Amino acid sequence: YQRRVHGQQANKHLNTYLLVTKEMIEDSKTNSSIVSRFLGQILLKGKSLPTSIYEILGDTSSTTEYQQMESKLYSKAMEHFYNRQFMESLKLFDECLKIETQHPKFISYFIKCCKDYHRLPPPVDWIELIPN
Repeated sequence: YQRRVHGQQANKHLNTYLLVTKEMIEDSKTNSSIVSRFLGQILLKGKSLPTSIYEILGDTSSTTEYQQMESKLYSKAMEHFYNRQFMESLKLFDECLKIETQHPKFISYFIKCCKDYHRLPPPVDWIELIPN
């Protein structure tokens, strides 16, 4: 059982302002100036497959150096996480916590997952869904 949510509910739950799908990021003609970060996968209401979601932080002229640095660290941590490199992911999420002030609970969720999955790896066909 996975609870499905609407986009607005996901924003509220994740304490974000603007969430977009992977397709929207890829389709954006100005994506080189957009600062975003991959948050993970979520099961949206009306969908049967998980959707990759991203948080838009702003554009390169409106985001701070720390936001841009954290976005890159977070993206790398997520890449390691989904490649099952949990200890490397854990190190990067720990670095994110030193920079990030808005989403410590969200980052802490993935830190816990990394520790748990390092001890007991998930099945090969596992897909981690953002809790909602």
